[in-house]
Amino acid sequence: VKFRFKQIPQEGQIRRLKDISQAETLELSDGILKELITLSGGDLRKSITMMQSGSSFYGDDLSVEKIQSIAGAVPEKIINDTLNELMTKHDSSSALDVAESLSFEGFPTLQISQQMLDTLME
Repeated sequence: VKFRFKQIPQEGQIRRLKDISQAETLELSDGILKELITLSGGDLRKSITMMQSGSSFYGDDLSVEKIQSIAGAVPEKIINDTLNELMTKHDSSSALDVAESLSFEGFPTLQISQQMLDTLME
């Protein structure tokens, strides 16, 4: 038997994450809460786990960039710069060089691809 749960609306997730963060005496901006939800794919349990990990690593000094780091996300600037380079060069060997260099920096190829796709779809 498979259970299919409806996704909780973003407003409900933000409310719940705020409740938890206040109970844990963490002051998190709406931007951080929205990033938790985005990076977790709307999975509230994943958002809570990332928030807990962030609190363990950084205490009260959490930021969007630190949450992205915990999630293994590629910083937006790198994604945008990479897409700009790929779009201006129109060269497949250049694209492979960029992908290889990001991979050597420790970013998973699937993560890079997904974030580039998400950025292009916006």
